[in-house]
Amino acid sequence: MGTYTLRYKSCWWVVAALLLCIGCRTSLSTRWPQYPHDHALPSIPALIGQMVAEPLHVLDKQLQLKPLFSEDGQAVSGYDGGRQEEEHEREREHEHERHQKEEEEHEHHHHHEKTQRQESFVLEKPIKVIKTEAGELRMLPQAGINSELVRQRLGLGFLSLEPKALLIPQYIDADCLFLVHEGRGQLSWVEEGDVQEVDVEEGDVFEIESGTVFYMLNQDEGQRLSIFSIYDTATVFNDQMFHSFFVAGGQKPKTILSGFDEDVLATVFKAHADEVGDMLSSQTQGPIIYFSGRNESKRGDAAGLGLGKSLTDMLDRYIGLPTDSGKKPYNLFKEKADFGNDYGSTTTIHGKDFKLLKALNKGVFLVRLKAGAVLAPHWNPRATEIALVTKGEGETQIVYPNGSAAATQRVSEGSVFFVPQNFPMCQIASQSGSFEFMGFTTSSRPNRPQFLAGSNSVLKGIEAEVLASSFNIPVEHLQHFLHLQPEAVILPGQPTKPNLDTII
Repeated sequence: MGTYTLRYKSCWWVVAALLLCIGCRTSLSTRWPQYPHDHALPSIPALIGQMVAEPLHVLDKQLQLKPLFSEDGQAVSGYDGGRQEEEHEREREHEHERHQKEEEEHEHHHHHEKTQRQESFVLEKPIKVIKTEAGELRMLPQAGINSELVRQRLGLGFLSLEPKALLIPQYIDADCLFLVHEGRGQLSWVEEGDVQEVDVEEGDVFEIESGTVFYMLNQDEGQRLSIFSIYDTATVFNDQMFHSFFVAGGQKPKTILSGFDEDVLATVFKAHADEVGDMLSSQTQGPIIYFSGRNESKRGDAAGLGLGKSLTDMLDRYIGLPTDSGKKPYNLFKEKADFGNDYGSTTTIHGKDFKLLKALNKGVFLVRLKAGAVLAPHWNPRATEIALVTKGEGETQIVYPNGSAAATQRVSEGSVFFVPQNFPMCQIASQSGSFEFMGFTTSSRPNRPQFLAGSNSVLKGIEAEVLASSFNIPVEHLQHFLHLQPEAVILPGQPTKPNLDTII
């Protein structure tokens, strides 16, 4: 009985194998290329012999069957084996996704660090918002690195007036602090119905309040008048750059009077409609025009501004003659330096020096470095610093809080750079000549800069044992290191290396 059962089972196994081979003829043709479709099938003994000779797992792979046996030889269910294989495949996919995500995060982190290292603190070039033959006004755009100033609700402007040029009467919707860095001129504004005026020159600092009508004239016959301005844009509508509202003008620029019905204007001014039409259409030269000359017998006469007799009569009724307001600009260049040595000087003006600065919560500064000199590494605890390079060229270095270099950038005359509050920085003059920059700070209080190097280093105020342990160096080495530099604030740079070819 046992022999019969064994033979019976063996026979069925052979028959099943043969049927499997016939049913998978395409797979067999692929597996055994020596037996193409147009040839007869191999004999059963040959077929069985070749099947037995082949490893079972290879045959399974060719026939794309699930494994029937585990690696340790234990029988498993075909369906269970399929599920295990699927689970292994999912685990491999998850592992691949995890590695890919880690690589992407690493690449993003690397890109972020690279971006930080390459970040620019030199502001983008200003755009021209007014341009005529007589001058131009450029404003800082609100995109890119400049957006940091926008976030602080600050705007920067650069006004240039050619000799004998006039910026026509207007008011703006932002408090303005301006600093004259070239030329001289005259600023006039309307206060309580009277025209006030002051003469301004290089180094003068003055303020125009939001909504105050003002105009500016370059009286010089041979030099351009250049003004660097900072604006507090907190009150500006729709978070834009400040707006100019021209109270005088015509077709170009349009005066704000043009927005009213001419009949209403004729009524409120008690003028004829023709006079109103003439007033609103005569000016076509733009916001900055060449000035034709004042009538000295009546300096408030608007005819000298080229605005027409009708407007002259109207303005005379409401404005009148210029008077002395008692307000005077404060001259940065004439102020005594806060610090000076053989390598340069620094000068600052704060609210305690000039009341207008206290009202605007702004400060003004000037730095002059001789060739190769270094304004020692330091930070400003109270304000962001915005600087315009007015002479020479040099380098500014800024450091992130994590100790990595935020920027090392070359700057030259006309460049504008800023340093955020509390960010460590230093400036280095070129070896080829002096380097000067001036600008504004965002606080009217004294900055009290904290210097890292020099005889006044803040590090010297820390207990030697504490500082030495923090650096993990001997106290003696630390004290020697901190006392190597005898100078303060502005330090000598590296001496120029001698040219050995010229030494005899």
